[in-house]
Amino acid sequence: MRETQYLISEDISSYRLEDMPLFSSLKAKYLDQLLSVCKIRSFDEGEVIIKEGARDCWVYVLISGKVAVSIQTVEITVLFQRGDVFGESAFISQLPRSGTITAQEPTECLAIDAVLLSEVHSSGNELFFAQFYHFLVRLLLQRLGLVNEELVLVKRAFKMAVDRKK
Repeated sequence: MRETQYLISEDISSYRLEDMPLFSSLKAKYLDQLLSVCKIRSFDEGEVIIKEGARDCWVYVLISGKVAVSIQTVEITVLFQRGDVFGESAFISQLPRSGTITAQEPTECLAIDAVLLSEVHSSGNELFFAQFYHFLVRLLLQRLGLVNEELVLVKRAFKMAVDRKK
């Protein structure tokens, strides 16, 4: 992994963050505060970004590349869209990482330091945090909906297999 120092707004003009859903609704003042607790991290193909069971304090926003999400060595999904967010569950729950994220090709991410982010929160930026958490809640609900759809498919397939054996 290679990483930059913590960012300032001038560092990121070439990344067009304002085009990403997480950042599109943030006012410039809040974006500057968020960037002050962010780094750009680059990963090589095959490099583990997040290890299942680990405890760390980073939330990632995909800038470029592709990452695989796996749980107990089973690949669950692949994230490849600019602006995809991962690592947010451990940030919200304060629990160990629930899965492993591995770069499937050279990948660049904006890494948000959640420990420092909480310090920004304590400085009276309630509107920023309301927007940030609202985004994360919508993201998690969207993912929960996808999991529910897959669960329905698995239950139907299981029922059909059981019915065939009767």
